[in-house]
Amino acid sequence: MRVFKLVKSWWQPKKTPPIVDLLTRYAPVQDAVLAQLDMADIISLSKTTKPFMGFVKLVERTQFNINDWLKHFVTSPIEFRALQARHNVLIGRNFAYEFMARKPVVKTGGEIGLYSLLVQKGPNADALRTFLEKDGYERIDTSTPEDKELSVSSNELGYFV
Repeated sequence: MRVFKLVKSWWQPKKTPPIVDLLTRYAPVQDAVLAQLDMADIISLSKTTKPFMGFVKLVERTQFNINDWLKHFVTSPIEFRALQARHNVLIGRNFAYEFMARKPVVKTGGEIGLYSLLVQKGPNADALRTFLEKDGYERIDTSTPEDKELSVSSNELGYFV
């Protein structure tokens, strides 16, 4: 009879560890923890237990949402992205790095912004200028590079070149 009890207690399902409950049931805790991990760590964590399997997709959906980032700089991120696609506009420098690193958007006084928009001179640059002016940005006259690309810079005050 004692042997049966030992075997039976060994086969009983275990309770979910508290850390699993915290990371799967409480969104603020989940967001805070996942924001501190790099993608390799999140992939590894997602392979440790079944409740964590969806973490990679969750991070892709929430922390890699470019529209959430762009809405701090343009009124309509979807229209801006459509313009990017039609006119080959690239976002570079700090904005691109900070987005890929999943760092939070710095809204005031920081270095994140649409400081470097790269677009070819001509109709593509004109379309970008028109879009930005309609969105409330103002033009500042400065010299432009003499190569095939025009670097359009902006700052948080709403100016662009």
